[in-house]
Amino acid sequence: MKVYLIAPRTAVIEAAIRAGLEVVAVGNATDLSDLPCTVPRILLENPINPLQVVRALVDYGVEYGDDRSVCVGLGDDSSESACLVNAALGLAAGRYASFTSLETMRNKYRLRGHLGSQSRLNGRYCLLRQIDKAVEILETAPHGVVVKPLDGSGSRGVTRISGPHGSYPITGPGERLMVEECFDGPEFSVESITWNGVHYPLIVTEKKLGGETGLVEIGQRQPARLDPDDVANLFGAAAEVLTSVGYRYGLSHIEFILQSCQPKLVEAHGRVGGDMIADLMQWSIGINGFAVLFRAYKDNAVTPASLTGIEAGIEFVDLKRWEGSDAEWLERIHAMDGVVDARVLRDRTRRSLILSSSDRHAQVIVAGEAIDNTIQQIHNMEQPHAHPRNDDPDRTLQTCQ
Repeated sequence: MKVYLIAPRTAVIEAAIRAGLEVVAVGNATDLSDLPCTVPRILLENPINPLQVVRALVDYGVEYGDDRSVCVGLGDDSSESACLVNAALGLAAGRYASFTSLETMRNKYRLRGHLGSQSRLNGRYCLLRQIDKAVEILETAPHGVVVKPLDGSGSRGVTRISGPHGSYPITGPGERLMVEECFDGPEFSVESITWNGVHYPLIVTEKKLGGETGLVEIGQRQPARLDPDDVANLFGAAAEVLTSVGYRYGLSHIEFILQSCQPKLVEAHGRVGGDMIADLMQWSIGINGFAVLFRAYKDNAVTPASLTGIEAGIEFVDLKRWEGSDAEWLERIHAMDGVVDARVLRDRTRRSLILSSSDRHAQVIVAGEAIDNTIQQIHNMEQPHAHPRNDDPDRTLQTCQ
């Protein structure tokens, strides 16, 4: 089986090769600049443009109806581009997500309408331009409302508004925004793979929200610390969403809030989860999310996943008050038990308020039989008293401690 991967990172390439697939990377020079030089590649200007990708694959030698080739994208736009490429060239014997299912999940308002107003997964919602209904929801929703773009993912462009009265900071009726009652409870995401219309559960990820808005994801943890009945309820809710949109092949990432133990839909995607969720699965279920997909393509079947007994998590750290150097922070973090990887995402000159996921300052991946202590140590370093000022260039890590 040959897989044409749109703008992949190295971990995705490696997972495909380990699964026994032949790999070709597709993207522009910038997209593919970090890949090993030995990886075959197709260079084009815009890999999100399916017409460009189709023409490039044909030029590369892909034939119409090749059931041993498939195009795969692992992002919101690249997954839709890939499905259009597969449809245009008749690849993989139809074993790919349909554009309709992906597009229905991408549009939050359309997805809620698809599930139906009586769905247990929905709250009250409306388009922003339905201003009377929007104000009615705001003034009666016990926890306020969330205003969010119809498409996109994460916390980008999301605003929480508490009622019941006053001036509402929402824009005009032409905006592509949705108003939805705010749910009260912890947030989780369900990672699954669907093959031939059967939905196979992989893992439930526990999410930590924060930042200045309280809506930015600042941590992910697997497996979620939940009662087995709650886990089964979340897997069942994800299957309802996937079945409703006719999703038949591919990974999925669906976010819920558990309100009074009932799952309420936040958003859904026909792709792998972001924020390294697919990578964390390497520890929590013994195989990363990319490899799950590639093995399914190789075997035309899914091997059920099971928990390993290892916990894994990613913490996004606020470095606004860290007074040492970035190198010092990384050295101290890497010295902690259970830390697998740590990276600074924004240098000191670009650190500001964390209003969306793109504003986060640094990330740390941890794994082990028990990770609570390490996570606490990581966040203890956010406190000013733990941040020795690095004024003396001869000051060493030992003296800082």
